[in-house]
Amino acid sequence: MQMRTAEALYKKPDEIDCTFHFAETNGEILRRVLIVSFSGTYPPGSEGNRHAKYITIMAMYGLVAFEPACLVLDFSDLSYSWGDALLGVFAEVGRYKNEKGEPPFPVLAVTSEKCRKAFLSLVTLIGAPEPEWHYRSLEQAVPAAIAAAERWLDA
Repeated sequence: MQMRTAEALYKKPDEIDCTFHFAETNGEILRRVLIVSFSGTYPPGSEGNRHAKYITIMAMYGLVAFEPACLVLDFSDLSYSWGDALLGVFAEVGRYKNEKGEPPFPVLAVTSEKCRKAFLSLVTLIGAPEPEWHYRSLEQAVPAAIAAAERWLDA
């Protein structure tokens, strides 16, 4: 029987990268708010399925490794035009972090002109307002994430 490592079976897409950060306010690092930033290019449609899987894997890794009370998915440096597999990250985070009877685990998303229109078309109905968990910059998202983390911890 031949054995292969998991790393050999899963290859990270070359076109995308990920970094982890913690929110910071007044010079204090707040480990309860994890920011997972993605950069590069997410190919359109099903060509982006491996990229969506990578995004999900990295977000889940961050949840397990750092145990935050709020997750910010920063897509502001990611070029994304379409592909519904990106929704998988939200489903997996919800499945992992939401216990029955507890409030939903807070997940916020940040986009830029590189991906905003496509992202919003994926997560909202036509003509609906932007979701309250969507932000146009990290500067806007971080205070909201800190407040969401506090509410989740206090629940």
